[in-house]
Amino acid sequence: MYVRIVNGKQRLKEIMDNFLKSLYDYNANIRNTGYYLKPYHVVVYKSRYGTKKYYYYGRYWYRVKYAGKKGKTSIVKWEYVGKNKPDERLPDPPPHPLEGIVFLIEGEDIIMREIDYMKVSKLFEGLKIVKIVL
Repeated sequence: MYVRIVNGKQRLKEIMDNFLKSLYDYNANIRNTGYYLKPYHVVVYKSRYGTKKYYYYGRYWYRVKYAGKKGKTSIVKWEYVGKNKPDERLPDPPPHPLEGIVFLIEGEDIIMREIDYMKVSKLFEGLKIVKIVL
């Protein structure tokens, strides 16, 4: 079973804007370690019926490697290192309000599994929720 959060995209933006401030501070704090924490991953599915973007929210650790310069521009390689903190000496990252949640954005609505919605329902209080079958 799935739920549609009607006009949930704006609320999602507000939630992420608040979280990203603390994440940017965290990444600035660990910058010299060569690691970087990204808050979500986007997967794009293309089919004859159109394109859909699925958003996976969690902790995605990367190692940033500098591979020289091309002209005046630095060449940066991003190497995915996993979902767990790669070095125990790193400080704990800020808690992610949407960690582990997967959803689809359709227009201004958000569609997610009902079980995921139950984990984050307080964040979307006051919005219209419609149960759907996909």
